[in-house]
Amino acid sequence: MKLCLKQGVVGVGWQVSPKPRSAEDYFKLGREKYGDRAWKTAAHAIVRDMAEDDLVWFRNPLGVYYLGQVSGDWEYRNKRKNRDIDIVNVRPCKKIYTVGTTVDDKIISNFIGGQAVRRIRNNRARRFSVVKFNEIAGENIPVSY
Repeated sequence: MKLCLKQGVVGVGWQVSPKPRSAEDYFKLGREKYGDRAWKTAAHAIVRDMAEDDLVWFRNPLGVYYLGQVSGDWEYRNKRKNRDIDIVNVRPCKKIYTVGTTVDDKIISNFIGGQAVRRIRNNRARRFSVVKFNEIAGENIPVSY
């Protein structure tokens, strides 16, 4: 979590070796190392499904939530710091904002068990995310209903 904030990224682990040259290379190496297990869900979310300007939530172990906006393409960060704490598949974010411990219950429920990264499909949670981001960041992203 601290590394994500310091580097301005959202990320997950699932390390491979050697460092992949492309997303296709990463998935080939991942299949060889991990087979067809849960790694693919998180990897697809970070590597292929996220797009620039998507809003992303994450939280620290104390339950403090953070909200950022994706600002670039997938990167495999093979730095020692990233490998040591297993945050190698990342997306850079525009500034990441501390939201606190009070967020929509649909956001909270997405952090209970399951995948490390997933798309929030609940419309109320999406609207909450946009409104909260606009409020904190001083942006004017349209809120769709």
